[in-house]
Amino acid sequence: MNYKNLVRAVKSILTICLVAIGSPTSIAQQNNNTELTMALDATPVTRATFNSIINSFERKTGKKVKVIKYNTNTDFNTFMAELENTKDTPDLIYDHGSLRFKSRIEKHLVEDVSKLWLDNGLTELFTPEIAKRVKVGEAYYGIPYSIHTWGFFYKQELIDKVGPIPEDWDAFVSYCLKLKELGYSVFTTSDKQPYVAAAWFEYIILRMYGLELFEQILNGEVSFQDERIQNAFIKWKQLIDLDLYDSELSALRWEQQQIYFLRNKIALFFIMTPSIKRIIDQKVRQNIHFAAFPKINAALPRYESVPSNILFISSRSKNKALAKEFLLYLAQADTQSLISEYSGASPANIHSKVGSEPVTQKSHQIISSAAGFSPFFDRGAHPDFEKVAVTLFSDFIHDPDVKKLTSGLESARPNYYSN
Repeated sequence: MNYKNLVRAVKSILTICLVAIGSPTSIAQQNNNTELTMALDATPVTRATFNSIINSFERKTGKKVKVIKYNTNTDFNTFMAELENTKDTPDLIYDHGSLRFKSRIEKHLVEDVSKLWLDNGLTELFTPEIAKRVKVGEAYYGIPYSIHTWGFFYKQELIDKVGPIPEDWDAFVSYCLKLKELGYSVFTTSDKQPYVAAAWFEYIILRMYGLELFEQILNGEVSFQDERIQNAFIKWKQLIDLDLYDSELSALRWEQQQIYFLRNKIALFFIMTPSIKRIIDQKVRQNIHFAAFPKINAALPRYESVPSNILFISSRSKNKALAKEFLLYLAQADTQSLISEYSGASPANIHSKVGSEPVTQKSHQIISSAAGFSPFFDRGAHPDFEKVAVTLFSDFIHDPDVKKLTSGLESARPNYYSN
């Protein structure tokens, strides 16, 4: 073989080899197809929960999932706020079933996974009320994996001293006064997390007037000067005027306040149910009970605030096929049973088992027997309006001036709602 033929032969062999092994770009893509990236908030319970299901997914599939770490929830929230301007996003992203999530859909930041839902019969796994949290029009954009509610944590020693928490308002208020006489701080709130105060407003509306009015409030369809809302403010003011809130602890986050509940300073800790898992000692947890918000209008059906947590695929994901595989895994009954066990929340999948934690079991009974769900104020109201509103609600606990609260809310409402 002469020199020119030898060169041509070598070039041919090299070309064949390059096609066989792929270019550097295609190699990167092939490696990408075996590893997912996922953004989660910094909450320890969220991290621990996903560690368990990620390990299970990796064992079953041989694929890897890398969690992007954020030191604080502020860091995670900054990432979410800047998502629109982020080119290289994680494949999968944690979120709430909220208007903020739906605004991300409108900005084309979320992958449409309707085919995944329809091809795998996922509509049979979730109630329509929960499925709509990830739905716009006829399209689906994520998987709801857990739901929870709000209510009162209280300890066995309260039952031993004054009996169980009453279920109706007047008896509940009398019960709280007894607790105050015994030296307890009955309630607390957090100025740093004003959504806690918003939960009080939400439940008083739900218990006095029901879900329809609350949804009208979320949609900006009713004035805060409405007589019904004024009555709700007056009802709430009753608790504040009786000095049942501990203002000394309000500068703390609820996570920091929890120790005061465990040390018997706070009698009734009004918070979301998964917070039970922040108490590490199982023996301590077993001494804690959970009660729904008391009835005010006995003629009304009982509605509950039921926030939902979801996972979605970024529209800029470079690994959408594997991301969809993970979402399908996340939707399954066994997976959500595991999530419920680790998180203390209820599963979104109606066929899943509820976690064994007594508080989780109790809260799930409350959710299951409710006549309907609200999404939680800061998830269902206009995102910019709720930032103003929750601060006003929190301020109201310190300064229960109904006219001032009404003026602040009503002056802000037209800025964010067109109706």
